[in-house]
Amino acid sequence: MIQIQARNLFRVGGRNYPTRGKREVKRPENLLIIGQKLRQSHVYSRFSQPEGNDVPYFYKIDKEYRLVISAGAGVLTKGEILGLQDRLLADSEFDPSFAQLINLTQVTGVEGATADGVQEVTERSIFSLKSRRAVIANSDLIYGLSRMFQIFRELKGDQGIRVFRSLEEGLDWIAGRD
Repeated sequence: MIQIQARNLFRVGGRNYPTRGKREVKRPENLLIIGQKLRQSHVYSRFSQPEGNDVPYFYKIDKEYRLVISAGAGVLTKGEILGLQDRLLADSEFDPSFAQLINLTQVTGVEGATADGVQEVTERSIFSLKSRRAVIANSDLIYGLSRMFQIFRELKGDQGIRVFRSLEEGLDWIAGRD
């Protein structure tokens, strides 16, 4: 076990996130990579999308660190969310046991945002029921829809989904520091 200052790990978007003293971290290099990948998703470079389409929901898989980073921007539709699942399933680097960081801080709305629509999206999950999945949502609408997603998935046995308002909290969850 290595003692480190967590503040050294969480410099996201040019901002240091405050921490409360030293924490024990099993694999600090993983947290550094997660922070770097998150910064990349924060500027919304297009990671993986079908050729020629401007998809507002995209992903990057880091096989070495067993992490899928998904990010959304603009108005999402149920079809785009399900399409992302299809693209992940078709990706040879995807493993259902990977952790997932879902950055929805740039999402402005969800087309057809109803409880029935959220429930329909939760009918299928491509991740393991124990995979740690952190959803970052800063708007009240997206946070509420994400919490509905979490609750519907919990009713199906999913144990690893949490919704957060800050990147630091989401990174803590992914890193196993809950």
